[in-house]
Amino acid sequence: MASLVQHVAGLACPPLSGASRRPGAPMRPSALVCGTYVLSKDEKERERMRTLFDEASERCRTAPMEGITFSPEDLESAVETTDIDTDIGSLIKGTVFMTTSNGAFIDIQSKATAFLPIDEACLLDIDNIEEAGIRPGLVEQFMIIDENPNDETLILSLQSIQQDLAWERCRQLQAEDVVITGKVIGGNKGGVVALVEGLKAFVPFSQVSSKTTAEELLDKELPLKFVEVDEEQGRLVLSNRKAMADSQISHDRVADISTVLQPGDTLKVMILSHDRERGRVSLSTKKLEPTPGDMIRNPKLVFEKADEMAQIFRQRIAQAEAMARADMLRFQPESGLSLSSEGILGPLSSDTAQEEGLPADE
Repeated sequence: MASLVQHVAGLACPPLSGASRRPGAPMRPSALVCGTYVLSKDEKERERMRTLFDEASERCRTAPMEGITFSPEDLESAVETTDIDTDIGSLIKGTVFMTTSNGAFIDIQSKATAFLPIDEACLLDIDNIEEAGIRPGLVEQFMIIDENPNDETLILSLQSIQQDLAWERCRQLQAEDVVITGKVIGGNKGGVVALVEGLKAFVPFSQVSSKTTAEELLDKELPLKFVEVDEEQGRLVLSNRKAMADSQISHDRVADISTVLQPGDTLKVMILSHDRERGRVSLSTKKLEPTPGDMIRNPKLVFEKADEMAQIFRQRIAQAEAMARADMLRFQPESGLSLSSEGILGPLSSDTAQEEGLPADE
């Protein structure tokens, strides 16, 4: 460009037709001026990106595998040798990516397909898999329970995992000897079937506190205690009678706790004991009833009379303790103490001393 400018810089340009110049003015040579167009910063970047795109497009067309050391065969081999334990009984983490009326397909980051049948989704009987909280995007740990020989699809289960946890929970509750609540879902001539921790448990009629039929107890919730927890034999036996024997709600039998107490009820209760090792406090409304059965017939009266009944109960306890001490003192006449008719321990009176044949205090 510079040489071209130097070459034409001194050339004279003829005057335009029809143009005139001032008479006597000297002829002056005209110069040809040349320059370059300067791109902005953004325009330069767009030009650079366009060039790179053209080069990449050309490589994809003429040499798509140039510079790539990982072949499609290598990828297939890597997928096949991925270290995922697919043995029956193994636990595997997966993500739900599609649900159907029969179950859900699970992505387990493997070449193998995995499927969760609806009857393996939870411990309960459900009609729709979403009732068990199974939706696309859910990440969960599943157990491999089978493999479809036709298409090598792995069959997964959540029910098996939940079942193991439920049996462990039942063993724990039995060891703690606590009262639980079970809903009656069926029955036969020998007793009723109750749902406990998601498991079906048997309650013999001999262990039901009131004479009734399975039909009358259907859908009722019963207070229960564990009698037998045998996972190997699949035996789960509970007792309503045993739970009612330990009930501190009322002096009268409570066939259905929900008819007496509801979540959110405000109560006044008496503290009977504190088990620090288990972190449990035993409570009672039974001890606060003015007359037996008031918690069933008139719980409002029990609430109103609670403070008064608690004071009476404390007096009875104090009197019983005093009488117990007095019985011990009968073997220690030298103490000079006796128990009055009101249950108050005091100095031995002359009348009492004569009756007991003991010396009285002067």
